[in-house]
Amino acid sequence: MNIDLARVTNDIIYKANEENMYLPPTKLLKLLYFLYGHYIQNTNEPLFPERFQAWEYGPVIPELYNRIKGKQNVNQLIEMPNGKCYLTNAYTDYGKTYFKVFNYVWSKYRVFSATTLSSLTHAPNSPWYITKKQLGNCSEIDPNLIRRYFNGEDISNG
Repeated sequence: MNIDLARVTNDIIYKANEENMYLPPTKLLKLLYFLYGHYIQNTNEPLFPERFQAWEYGPVIPELYNRIKGKQNVNQLIEMPNGKCYLTNAYTDYGKTYFKVFNYVWSKYRVFSATTLSSLTHAPNSPWYITKKQLGNCSEIDPNLIRRYFNGEDISNG
């Protein structure tokens, strides 16, 4: 089951605000990538329909990047077209599964700087690395490649 990108992004922003954590755009994008990767690893389903692209500085979702670029600290929730901001309901069946992964990713990755998270996404034979090498800059990263990578498979041949 997919949820919308804004809602997932808001869950990260909300948690960062709750902990008074500085959240630059790069860190937000990388946390979102790791959440997506671990979610697809655990459920075999993409977390949201938008796709990451292999940009020069790592995996990026262009629509989100365009909404947060230029900000020093992303601390305001993302509005939906109806002007409202949503968070994921932790009490639904879907929310329970999602927040198991969310809490794991948050506890594991929140302590890292944006630079360290970028280094992790740029690892040799990562989905970003393979896509950029084989298809070039700004190419879409196949969600199946992300799933396989997070499952620990060798994806060096794509």
